[in-house]
Amino acid sequence: MPYSNKQVICLSGDDSSLCIEISGKDVEIVASSDSNICSKARGSNKVKIQPVAKYDWEQKYYNGNLIAVSNAYLAYAIRGSNGTAMVRVLSISTAERILLKGITGSVTDLAFAHLNSDQLACLDEAGSLFVWRLTMEKGKIIEEILVHHKENAYHIPLIVTEG
Repeated sequence: MPYSNKQVICLSGDDSSLCIEISGKDVEIVASSDSNICSKARGSNKVKIQPVAKYDWEQKYYNGNLIAVSNAYLAYAIRGSNGTAMVRVLSISTAERILLKGITGSVTDLAFAHLNSDQLACLDEAGSLFVWRLTMEKGKIIEEILVHHKENAYHIPLIVTEG
């Protein structure tokens, strides 16, 4: 069967389908309402759904990304109980986790350089830029800060006068 661009597979929750052929390069799987994160029966005997995080972001428009994915890591912005912003990083292969701290205000954008990258960039609402290198050592995620550029507290505007 030739591969089309997009395939949507809707799971019904009744386990009546034994298998579904993947026929697209881009596949979206839509879980049944029984697989809701609050449901006691998440998944079936064929498909298991395990939430990575149960975190409620404020419902508003965000200019940047609050979630970033590479081939090795998943990163997402969170806010601690004291209101400070942090970035949680999860290893896709081992489920090891680490918290990246030191962010001022809310996270406004989060991104890996590319899919195979171990470098994660974060911009906060104060204008500070962070770039971390993430590595796995002895089963633990190790963070190395490559860039931490703080936005200057003082801003002197350039006023161009004619004449």
